[in-house]
Formats: sequence, C-alpha cells, structure tokens
Amino acid sequence: DEITYYYTRIQEYNLSESEAELTSCYMIRVRLMTISAKNLKDITNNIRQMHESEDVLASEILNRLQDCTKKSLSQLEALVKVKIHHKAVVDLRVSYEQFYMSNIDFIYKSIATEPPKGIAVSTMTCAIKKTISSLEDLTDSIVNFTSISDEQLEQ
Repeated sequence: DEITYYYTRIQEYNLSESEAELTSCYMIRVRLMTISAKNLKDITNNIRQMHESEDVLASEILNRLQDCTKKSLSQLEALVKVKIHHKAVVDLRVSYEQFYMSNIDFIYKSIATEPPKGIAVSTMTCAIKKTISSLEDLTDSIVNFTSISDEQLEQ
C-alpha cells in the first residue's frame, strides 16, 4: 500500500537514529489508526441495520455502543493532552473488556427470554467486537505516540 511504499522510500535517506525511531513511531501510529478505521468500516452495514431496526435489543446495543464510544473518545482525547500514565491505559483496556463481556452477556440473557426481531445476534456481537477492537487500536496509537520523547519531536 501507499503507506508502506512511503515508509520504504523514507528509509532510503540517511536518517539519524532518533529520526528513524520517530519515523517508525509515526508509521506504527498511522497503521494502528488505519486498522481502527477499517474495523469501523467493516461494521457500517451492521450499525445501519441496527439503527433502522425496530428491534428493542438491537436499539439498546446500539445505544450502548454509542455511549461507550463517545466516553472512550473523550478519555483518549484527554490522554493525548497529558502524559499518559500506564494505569490510565490499563484502566481503559479493562473497561473495553468489561464492556465487551457485559454486552455479550446481556445479548444472550435477553434472547433467552425473547428472540431478536429482525436483527441477527451475530450482527450485534460483530458490532460490539469490531467497535472494541477499533477503540483498542486507537488507544495503542496514542500510547505509541506518547512514547515519543519531547527531544525527538523537537528535532
């Protein structure tokens, strides 16, 4: 792809060690953000189906996904503005895992009493999985960025 080609071309230049590390960090960051975007693109139809559906369970899952995503993006934005603490990243990862597990559990408990109407369980579980994967990749891209020292950024 174009990013790999660009990175390969940059490596042809005689970069200092810090420039090479900085370039590598940026490339990893771009790669992670691209993967995150692809995860969301993969579930566009799932989200659209859930949004257009009158299925109460699908609507509830979609609302939960939206709330989780908004909250997580706000937390990630705050982390970008300050030096990231390892505990904050661990807490985010734990919250992603808890969200995933609690919502998968919620779906299966809900369908035990009333089957979904119009939206497949796999559509909802895929939307949850890909949304969480996207947030994890965004988190990794931010962690990767903050590992760049101020000295490297100033060069």
